[in-house]
Amino acid sequence: MIDFRGKKSPYFIDMRKEDIIMFVSQVVENHGFFVVEVKITPQGKLLIFMDGLAQKVTIDDCVKVSRTILEQHEEIAEQYGIEVSSPGLENPFKVQEQYTKNIGNLVSVLLKDGKKISGKLIEHDTEKLFLEETRIRKEKKKKIKEKILHKLFFTQIKSTKQII
Repeated sequence: MIDFRGKKSPYFIDMRKEDIIMFVSQVVENHGFFVVEVKITPQGKLLIFMDGLAQKVTIDDCVKVSRTILEQHEEIAEQYGIEVSSPGLENPFKVQEQYTKNIGNLVSVLLKDGKKISGKLIEHDTEKLFLEETRIRKEKKKKIKEKILHKLFFTQIKSTKQII
């Protein structure tokens, strides 16, 4: 994570969280990435998690986004410590773009009923995803691979993570 701490302003600028998120999202998108999450902590940190569809987020990318925010909106820089990073592979998906990015990759889906399904993410839309699970069963001393296609609605899903 890159941390650029602006000077504390002698006056408090009251910006709505929605306005900050909209501004940050525009900056991130202008750099060719998408916002996964923006958090404002009680300790005064603005945490920005971003990712890319075609490219990985590098430290240089985080630095560029941080600097752009500092240059274009001094009020945010004066009020918050800014940290920009990728969401990390171990964290669950939060936005649709993460599903798009991981089409063809192995993912693990935890359903709200506690069941866990792992497989290749085939496709998704705003309501559901299709996951291809490969199971191996034994039949007369032979191992047979079975592919099972699961149609899972996002209303059923508690979390989805990429399998590394």
